[in-house]
Amino acid sequence: MKKTLFFLISTLSLSSIFAQFNELKEKNWVNSKIILVGKEIIVPTNNTNDDYKTSLIINEYGNVNKLNTGLCGHTLSLDITKFSDSSFEGNFTGETLMQCNPNSSFSKYEGDYFKVWTSVLSQDLGPFTYQISNDINNSQALIVKNKNGDEAHFNYSKLKTQDLNNLKTTIFPNPVNEELNINFNTISKREITLSSIDGKLIKKQIIKSNHNQINTSNLSKGIYILQISENGKVIKSEKIIKQ
Repeated sequence: MKKTLFFLISTLSLSSIFAQFNELKEKNWVNSKIILVGKEIIVPTNNTNDDYKTSLIINEYGNVNKLNTGLCGHTLSLDITKFSDSSFEGNFTGETLMQCNPNSSFSKYEGDYFKVWTSVLSQDLGPFTYQISNDINNSQALIVKNKNGDEAHFNYSKLKTQDLNNLKTTIFPNPVNEELNINFNTISKREITLSSIDGKLIKKQIIKSNHNQINTSNLSKGIYILQISENGKVIKSEKIIKQ
């Protein structure tokens, strides 16, 4: 009886941890501000380029949960090795060297944002704690805090259930040799990204048609991650096999 009760309690505890952490995954969290050494710094708003949207995405690649965050093509990748219902930690596995236009308002913010994640010695500032809250407008807020107390704040707006039910997406062929077809039953402005299994961005394309193609002939054989976003929300994520 005691063994059975212990098993049930352990199972429920693990389910709670996974449920909370899974709330982080498969979402395009958009950064709204950071708090660095006690100072609040708001994301610049005088931009029209989607590249300037600072985002955080956690996806599962095989058995590894990988975090990618950045802006202007400057991205950090973290393999998450431990997580709970309120924290995570891991190993940084890569960083792209692209940067924001030095004449843009995001150039200074870019440097400040990455100070939440890494030190001047390129060491991560984990473990990181996180907190997710919900509001009445069908959206969520996320706060990630490093071991020094610096914070990054994000927002995520959920798609309405009726929107998800009405949208139909067809992706073929998979595996693919050359042209990958991506079709929708509705016309809207959407963003398509194709990333390598280690989180490196390979292609990014804005589409406005319901019939689209991505040329993959120049890609090496392997597994890639296709993500489709609409209005800043990830609406589809799928593994693509390049033959």
